Amino acid sequence: MLTFTVPGPPRGKGRPRFSRKGHVYTPEETATYENLVALAAARAMLEAGQTSPLDCPLVVEIRVRLPRPKKPKHSEPAVRPDLDQYVKAILDGMGQAQVYTDDARVVDLRASKEYATNGTNPCASVIVAPLNVLI
Repeated sequence: MLTFTVPGPPRGKGRPRFSRKGHVYTPEETATYENLVALAAARAMLEAGQTSPLDCPLVVEIRVRLPRPKKPKHSEPAVRPDLDQYVKAILDGMGQAQVYTDDARVVDLRASKEYATNGTNPCASVIVAPLNVLI
């Protein structure tokens, strides 16, 4: 089982951008956040002694804690970006760190987003485990 936290406010996956010459590129904010996820995942792999990518069915649990807005309109974090955009950015960052051979190995995905409570910082918490291990 692999557990890690990505510090700082989570970022959702940005839409691809097009240069004037028609080349497609990833927005800088997205690439920076995916690199941060990759760094946190690689560090967790090193600490867990995981030397090769996981090549089995996986369960991934992602918990996104957003900064609390200064003027909240809602009590729940029903704000943009959508939860699936956070998940995409985190899964892509884990792919960069070679946590798994392919993100198609994720067969059970649990994700939630909430506001960080007083005393906790915005972050993303991630747990990756083989399907046969309960988390």
